[in-house]
Amino acid sequence: MSYAMVSGDLALPLPEHVDFDSALVQLSHVNEALHRSQIMAGSVNPDSMTGEMVEAWKREIEKLTGAVRRVSGMVHAVGQAIDSYKCLYRQTITDVKGMQEEWDGDMRAFKVIDVLGEGATDDQKKSLKDKQFELAGRYNRRIEKLDSEAETLSKKIESILGDLAPSAGKVGAGAGRRPDRNDLGVALFGGGGILGAQTMAANAEADAADFSRLVSDVDEDGVPTKRALEEMKKKGYLDRLGTDPYFCAAVAAKINPRRMADLGRKLDARIAKSTMVTQTGLIERDQLGQHGKDLQRLYGGLGASVMVATGSVPRGLDGEAKDTWETWKGLSEGGGVSMKVKSGDETMGQWRKDYLESIKVAGREVKAVGWSSGTIIGDKRGYVHLGQMFAMGAKAHPELTFSNEFVNGKDSVMHDLLKWDREQGADYRASYGTLSQTTGKHNLATHGNYSPFDGLGSRDPVANMMYGLDGDPKVSRDFLASDVDVPGNKDPNVARYLVGSRYALSHGISSYVDHGEQLGHVVDEATSGKDAVHDPHTFTAIRGYLQGYTEGLRSGGINGTDAGQSLGAQGEPCFGAAHYGLRSWTGQILKEYTDDLARELTTPSGVESGDGAVYDVKDKRYRLVLPASLVDDMTLAKRGLFTDLAFENGVRDTNTTGLHGRPPALLELANKATQGMYRDGVEAWRIDSKYGQHVVGRYGALLSHLELAEYNADVNVGEVKDKSHSNVRGLISDLTSAIPAGKVPGGSQALQATQDAAFNKWLSLDNRAQAVSDRDNAVETIANKLTQPTPNGQYSPVDMIENEAERQNNTYGAPQMRIRTNNELRDQLPKEEGFIDETNTPKKDTTPNEQEAYQFAKHSYWTESAQKHISNVTNVEKVIKDAYDGTLRDSK
Repeated sequence: MSYAMVSGDLALPLPEHVDFDSALVQLSHVNEALHRSQIMAGSVNPDSMTGEMVEAWKREIEKLTGAVRRVSGMVHAVGQAIDSYKCLYRQTITDVKGMQEEWDGDMRAFKVIDVLGEGATDDQKKSLKDKQFELAGRYNRRIEKLDSEAETLSKKIESILGDLAPSAGKVGAGAGRRPDRNDLGVALFGGGGILGAQTMAANAEADAADFSRLVSDVDEDGVPTKRALEEMKKKGYLDRLGTDPYFCAAVAAKINPRRMADLGRKLDARIAKSTMVTQTGLIERDQLGQHGKDLQRLYGGLGASVMVATGSVPRGLDGEAKDTWETWKGLSEGGGVSMKVKSGDETMGQWRKDYLESIKVAGREVKAVGWSSGTIIGDKRGYVHLGQMFAMGAKAHPELTFSNEFVNGKDSVMHDLLKWDREQGADYRASYGTLSQTTGKHNLATHGNYSPFDGLGSRDPVANMMYGLDGDPKVSRDFLASDVDVPGNKDPNVARYLVGSRYALSHGISSYVDHGEQLGHVVDEATSGKDAVHDPHTFTAIRGYLQGYTEGLRSGGINGTDAGQSLGAQGEPCFGAAHYGLRSWTGQILKEYTDDLARELTTPSGVESGDGAVYDVKDKRYRLVLPASLVDDMTLAKRGLFTDLAFENGVRDTNTTGLHGRPPALLELANKATQGMYRDGVEAWRIDSKYGQHVVGRYGALLSHLELAEYNADVNVGEVKDKSHSNVRGLISDLTSAIPAGKVPGGSQALQATQDAAFNKWLSLDNRAQAVSDRDNAVETIANKLTQPTPNGQYSPVDMIENEAERQNNTYGAPQMRIRTNNELRDQLPKEEGFIDETNTPKKDTTPNEQEAYQFAKHSYWTESAQKHISNVTNVEKVIKDAYDGTLRDSK
């Protein structure tokens, strides 16, 4: 090497200062936490434990408890080792500074020679190089000694804590990795072991206490100050909300649900104070800037933390994060980690039970909120604010989903919310106060949906809680299939209630601000997937969805309960118009079950009090069955489900792309039904033509309903046009009657004739009649399209299916159909569907579920029961026409 003309502090830098005191504090937390744990208290019943602690207790109880008792000695030994390292570090600093001064002195002497003389000689240059080389060698040896001491200290701590510290995540772990002098904290223990978990718990408790103090640092409006929020961000507290399970649990215990709801009321009032309602009813909001964003982040973070504290675990974890969360879940629930959220011998499970109950109490609590003239009035109800808190938390942390305990458990918050929602009439419209100029008193005026927080748009807690339900299909599926559990409730199914019953209950007030987009997503996620068809709850949820949707279509909307008012100004059903997001999901939800729809539209198997699911022993999966009354509601001409789907893109728009890129529902269902008709029709036809015609007739009926729906929609549009034109005609006639045309011979008649001609051209009253005529013509030809050859001589769909069945039989031979006997059904059906008695005959007295199973068997050609009910000759056209016979009764 050549000599270097740089200063000593650059050539020989001081080693980085390391603060080991924080590591010692963390180890002290371990000491405190472990010594107050159930292990040392001797209060653990090993038979009731789960997870790692069970095995540790059974195999090494003496070793483990002995190690815990040595923790105090461990902390002392670590403290001594750190003091030794500090001493070496201070000495190294002194030595390196001396080396820097020596380096600079040699360089200054060399510069004097080089400048005053005629230039440094080669020997002088070599002398400087040798001196610098010697200094560099001494420096490196000194630093290596310091690093070696750090490594020794690391290994010493590892050795001391070796009984409890996991191998993964320790300092020094990994091939070729040198120890990091900063890595002596929690990372030493890893995220997957008892000691690491207990350390993180102890740290979280201390931080949660500090965080709670900052939340209590409020301004005159009772909301956290900018200073407090800045300190929360600086200390990383806001980042840990919803992401650190130990911190989340500690925060949830420190800031209880009532306090969270109160904070929501104050935030609501603070933001509402700067939100004015003008004379035109418009809202003018004074944005709070970064302070407002931080407040929203804080409140949403509390919601995410409660989700975690009550059992939610993020999706998509891997590596050390996965170890940390799995350890948290296993040890906290199994009794292996002691946290101050619990008292005495209380388990985390018991704490969560009590905590869920406290959420319900806070949700139902009503507290007065101050307001002033012209401002949005703060809502008093706890669930309104907690709902917004959870929604923001779920949207900020989409990897989190409400736990099963939260949604479906014995202490379910979601079920309590729905019961409370019914008590409120599902009405969460915000109001504002105005000062009367005559009386001097404040008047209240309903303003409509409003949320003080960006990204929500509504105070409706049921709508807001939907954001925490996606992500776990099994949890949401069980919830949608469950009962609302309200005494005397006529609509017990949750799916039905969420989709349409609460809309009808509120006379249209409770329509979702996102038009049902999130609810549709939750239902689709719960009822799709490979495992969905093997869970009866899937079909209970789908039937509830259909019942709720048709109930919403029948309701009168905001104007009342009169079904005649259920169509909007453009002929579109009011419910569908208000829930176009939900409508758009309908095709996705139903597309995998078009085979069931085809069967049920022609031969309904369901009963009113059944659960909508029957087991198919042939395909070893469940099937959807519908009561006849629901089939009638779905196929109504004016307000039926299929007619509403025809308005997918607005008033009779024929675009082939629906909302958010999803295919329009009718198109999606038609495509799936066409595929199913060909697949199932060929399979059945290969066995016997009568079975093939039977199956094809079912699908043909479904396809006919889908096509007829568009004609029904046109009739609706024509009807409202005629009403509108009639009103305009009357108005114009009243105005023109004032013209003195009668004074001119023949003038009155001429004016009337001219007026009638204009009316007939521009304000026709024949729109509905024309649409009905088009529909009548279509009814005559729909069945023919499926069964008759085309005008240019191409095969009909039915002929194509028959030909393919014959081709396969000629190639592979005709398959032998296996008839499922009653004896087989009795052995293979679930217990709750067993309609076959000991004599292998159908029971005379059956439960609703047994009756549904019996009706399904009668309508399935592969069962012994069906052989008596399927005729030898099936007329496909008749099956199709019979399916929609009478469906036009509400739209003649």
